[in-house]
Amino acid sequence: MKKVLFINDFLSGGGTENSLGALTEALADKFDITVLTIYRHKDPYLILDRRIKYKYLFLKRECPDFLLRQLRRVRRRLFIAFHRYDIAVSYKEGPCAKLCSKIKSSRKFAWIHADFSTFHWTDGYFKKGEEKRLLESFDKVIAVSEKSKDGLVSAVRIEKEKISVIPNIIDKEKIEKLSKEKVNIKKPEMLLLSIGRLDSIKCYDGYLEICRKLWNEGYHFEVWLVGDGPMRSLLKSYIDKFGLINVKLIGNIENPYPYLKMADWFVHPSHSEGFGIVLAESAVLHVPILSTDCGIAREVIGENGGIVVNDDAALEMGLRRVLQNKELKKDAETYLKEHEPTYDKNYVAGMVKKLFEAEDI
Repeated sequence: MKKVLFINDFLSGGGTENSLGALTEALADKFDITVLTIYRHKDPYLILDRRIKYKYLFLKRECPDFLLRQLRRVRRRLFIAFHRYDIAVSYKEGPCAKLCSKIKSSRKFAWIHADFSTFHWTDGYFKKGEEKRLLESFDKVIAVSEKSKDGLVSAVRIEKEKISVIPNIIDKEKIEKLSKEKVNIKKPEMLLLSIGRLDSIKCYDGYLEICRKLWNEGYHFEVWLVGDGPMRSLLKSYIDKFGLINVKLIGNIENPYPYLKMADWFVHPSHSEGFGIVLAESAVLHVPILSTDCGIAREVIGENGGIVVNDDAALEMGLRRVLQNKELKKDAETYLKEHEPTYDKNYVAGMVKKLFEAEDI
């Protein structure tokens, strides 16, 4: 059985981390898998299958002490020196790819979950030309969507032939099962739900400005934001300042799917996504989607599964349509039931198995 190492920075329960958990679980019968995170997760088996080995390099992200930084370097070098794998996978861009490039392995693969054409977040992490040279040293670069692939080509100048597209896994059965768990919260008459990390790239600040405007015009609805992040305090201050009684910051929750299932609309105002797992999860649960044109939005929404917009003005128009016309929801639900996304775990895991077992790449 081949030994495979997957490297990620955290196991914090975001879209990438959930996808990593689903993929490694689907591959566990065929490969001896270890997941290495740069920073420790207190309970990795909330995300990982028990058959997966778990290791970490550092206890926490912050390291102000000079001596501790030196000890970190030693620990990293010791891991690299005393571990060897058949396959090493960088499951996230930037630091994970740099670490993976140093691992002793017969083959290496780099997953890219971002759309670098709209948000090249790793650009400041590398010297000029370094990221291109690093990624080209891998046997194959894996983009999670065509948008992600195009972003790599345009921003990093990676040759198209070097890149394969393998979508993230969506575990339909698991999502449907988890969505049926009961939660002690009452659904409002009109619920607009968003799930994601509370940071600037998700554009929740602009979204709340639009919601405030519509609320003041007399539209009745509630906005729930599920997730946490660096913008939480800013968003909380905005909510308090303007008395937005219809907006709730739900925070991080272990199982967000019952909340997603009860939503009238899933609203995704993000500036950039490489894939956007939660878009596919919404479609699996037949929840109508109002999203910016990012990741797989157009793919999952299709002709009538919701609304795709390009900027704040279009997002406001989309919200007005959603609040004014209840038939839009019914039509979108019907469409999504008839056009479910095809990111089945067996199909995607099969693509990865073929990649790992290939004689030539």
